[in-house]
Amino acid sequence: MTPAELLQRLIRFDTTNPPGNEEECIAFVRGVLEDAGCEPELYAKDPARPNLVARVPGKGKSPPLLIQGHVDVVTTSGQDWQRPPFGGDLVDGEVWGRGAIDMKGPMAMYISAFVRAARGELEPPGDLILVVLADEENGGDFGAKFLVNVVPSRIDLELDGRLLPGFTPDDLIAEVRELIGDYIEFELVRHDSGPSDPDYTHFDMLGDVLRELDPEGIPMPLLQGGVTDARFFSQLGIQTYGFMPMRLADDFPVLRLVHAADERIPVAALAFGTEAVCRVLQRF
Repeated sequence: MTPAELLQRLIRFDTTNPPGNEEECIAFVRGVLEDAGCEPELYAKDPARPNLVARVPGKGKSPPLLIQGHVDVVTTSGQDWQRPPFGGDLVDGEVWGRGAIDMKGPMAMYISAFVRAARGELEPPGDLILVVLADEENGGDFGAKFLVNVVPSRIDLELDGRLLPGFTPDDLIAEVRELIGDYIEFELVRHDSGPSDPDYTHFDMLGDVLRELDPEGIPMPLLQGGVTDARFFSQLGIQTYGFMPMRLADDFPVLRLVHAADERIPVAALAFGTEAVCRVLQRF
C-alpha cells in the first residue's frame, strides 16, 4: 500500500472531533501494523476513542524515537467542498479530503516509514515508538493527555490564550488585566505547560535530510501558533519536532487549506515526506 493509498483509506474514516469516534480508524491502522509483523497495543479512556502504541526495536545505539500524531479531524460543517470531504479522492495527483494536511497526510508518511522499519527495510539506530492518537483537535483528554497519565479536568473555556515559551498563565492574565481592568475575576481553568526552552539536538540532522532531498530548501525553526499534543509529551521530557515534510508548489495554498474546505495534499508531497521520514528513522 503506497502512502497515498494509505491516506485515502484514513480519510474515508469520518473522525470529526467532536465526537471523534476514532475506533474504526485505529483498528484499520492496527491491522496495517500487524500485517507488517508489529504487535500494537491499544489504550483507551473511552473504548470508542482508543490510542495505539507500537514499537520496532533498533540497534541500541541511540535513545528511542517517538513518532506521534493524531487521526481525529476538525469539522467540515458550514464549509463548501468541491469534493466529498471524506471521499479520499485522487484527482490530478492530489489526495482530497479532511485531514489530508492536518494530520492524516503526515500520519500516512509516519505509518508508511514505520512499516518499512518493521519489515527490516530500514535499520533505525534506536527503538521506534509509534503513537497514533485520538482527540488532539479537542483538548487531548481522550488522547495524549490520558495516555501520559495526567489527571483530566472538565473545561469550560471563555478565553483561549497561547503562551510563548518561558511565559506563564500569570503573565497572560496580567496583560489582560491591563486591557480590561481589575473589576473582573479570572479563574485559570486549564493550563498544560510546555517546555521552557526548545532542544535543537536533532535540528541539524533534520535539516540535512531536507537539503538532501531539496537542495534549494532552507531549513529554519518555526514558532507554531496553534496548540498540539507536544505539550503533554514535554511533561515526560520529550522534545517534539514538528517534522511533516512536504515539497509543495509555490502556488499550493497549504495554509489556506488546513482545517478548511477542499483540504488536499499532492501525492508527490506524500512520497517526498515518507522518504524524508525514512531517512530520519535511520539517523537519529
